[in-house]
Amino acid sequence: MDDEYLYLDRRFAMVAVAISLGFIAVGAAFIGGAEHGIALSFVICGGIFLVMSLALFWLKVAELRGDHVKIGKHRFAYAQIAEIDHGSRIVQDQAALASGTSSRQQDFITVYLRDRDQPVDVSVILYRQGPEGIAEKIMERVNLLNTG
Repeated sequence: MDDEYLYLDRRFAMVAVAISLGFIAVGAAFIGGAEHGIALSFVICGGIFLVMSLALFWLKVAELRGDHVKIGKHRFAYAQIAEIDHGSRIVQDQAALASGTSSRQQDFITVYLRDRDQPVDVSVILYRQGPEGIAEKIMERVNLLNTG
């Protein structure tokens, strides 16, 4: 089987690029005026944010390799996977507190392994097809491995 990489939702990256280009445009419009320093800082900050935003286009959510799947720090061999479930839940964590709210919605998949009693919950973020898309892709490979 060929390796397949599942990337962050491109729409998220495009919004970040658009915001950074907006900063650059606003700064460029006011360069040469009375607030030259502020305008220049808008251009510089927009340029830095643009570079960081472009990196989002290559941010991987999951790697589907020939014999295993890797999602974040978790690595599962296809032969070990019995079933995958998906869902979302409300969690309270540092990311929610940093955004000024007490909770946030977190998407996850639950991986049931053949040799373990307890399933493993794996957080998946900002994949275009959501947790169900990742679960379907992994189970396609598991079924392909089991049938042939």
